[in-house]
Amino acid sequence: MYSNYRPVQDNTSIDKYRIDKSKYGKKSHAEFCRTNDILKSADGKRSAWFDFHPKSQKHGAWKMHIYADNEAEWQMLVDAIGPYLKDIGVDWKTFSENVKPETFGTSGGGEQHGKAFTIYPESIEQFEKIARDLDYIIRNNGLCKNNTNTIGDHQLGTTGRLFYRFELKSGNLVDSNGRTAKDPRFSLDLSDKTDSDKFFGPRTADGNRDRSQGWYDGNAERQAGYYQNPRRDGLNHLPKDMTAADDPWLNFDPANPNSKPSFNNNSINGNRPNGSNSSVLGLSQQSVYAPKGQYRKIDSNSYVLMPDGSKTNLNCPEINNLKPGEKISLDCNGCKLVFTKDSNGNLWVQDVNTNSKAFAKIISNVQLKSGDSLPKNQLTQVKPNSVLILSNGYRIELNSPSIKNLQPGKSITFGQQCIIYKDRYGNIFVRDISPLGTKISN
Repeated sequence: MYSNYRPVQDNTSIDKYRIDKSKYGKKSHAEFCRTNDILKSADGKRSAWFDFHPKSQKHGAWKMHIYADNEAEWQMLVDAIGPYLKDIGVDWKTFSENVKPETFGTSGGGEQHGKAFTIYPESIEQFEKIARDLDYIIRNNGLCKNNTNTIGDHQLGTTGRLFYRFELKSGNLVDSNGRTAKDPRFSLDLSDKTDSDKFFGPRTADGNRDRSQGWYDGNAERQAGYYQNPRRDGLNHLPKDMTAADDPWLNFDPANPNSKPSFNNNSINGNRPNGSNSSVLGLSQQSVYAPKGQYRKIDSNSYVLMPDGSKTNLNCPEINNLKPGEKISLDCNGCKLVFTKDSNGNLWVQDVNTNSKAFAKIISNVQLKSGDSLPKNQLTQVKPNSVLILSNGYRIELNSPSIKNLQPGKSITFGQQCIIYKDRYGNIFVRDISPLGTKISN
């Protein structure tokens, strides 16, 4: 089981990664690349990238991007985070002298927009540590940036620099230990030929990799519209067979030492939410618009999805430290929201954005337990051994032969009550279409 990385409250050890911002922007891109000690120490170089490879070639399922869209900021970040990444021994890359940040930092950059650095943590523990440390280093150097976004990624924290995504084509791929990619212990060893061929695809006769046969979710999928065409609110960073509940980083704030990745036992060795020891029978995602001119009560573990597709976590110090009766106004990527707490500590929000056509959505993840009602007209993933109780009292056991034998991609409709659907990986989903509601039970 994943053991949480415990952040060190004293950041003295990473205070050394400080830069003098006044000296940057004076060298050309080519000159900086030729003279910078970190870039000169790269383990490999391709046309567009300097590559830095650690001794360990372990590879997890999640990766990070660091945003930069101009030369001066990129040079600052090279010197602020490059030494740190080298010191901890993680696999990463950044632009070579052949690619200027402005090239990838404009709309013409396409799927690479703003992705100036790519980091490949070898484990969940390393991902969390790097996220916390980089968040601190970026803030400590005054390098936060507003109004940033990258295609196919989700923002991590509130610096505007950190983004992440799931790197594989499916959450149900299995490593050599029999663990699915949703399992926090999932790991590939790219120094091993079998794992390497799985990830990159086997080598063809000319010695190149056939990436279409590999697990890596590469540029070809993004260029084909895999990410550009939104599949569901704010989750384009996940493969199509994963939901919000599979993302441990969705509400994780690396600046908050009390914020933790949201892994639970249901992620271990099996399709969530099949954990036999869990009281959670179903998982769904609910979204509501932040109302204009009036307050709506929301869950503090939610996040705000902006009209431009970026997100702002509500599990942040500004909101966590809000006292009852106090108000705080946050400019979330150009969308102004006002938050307050009532006497019971409940969080409320209203949208004060003057653009009547731009709405912010509040996205929250909902766990369903025995006796809870399913959300209306929304697919909810449920445990296959749970029971549906229809409004007419009829019980549907989801482990019955008719549902067990349901072919992937097919569905069964029970009158005007509910639709049961099985995806291609065998996960069971239910859509409640009844006028009086459907409940779930064990």
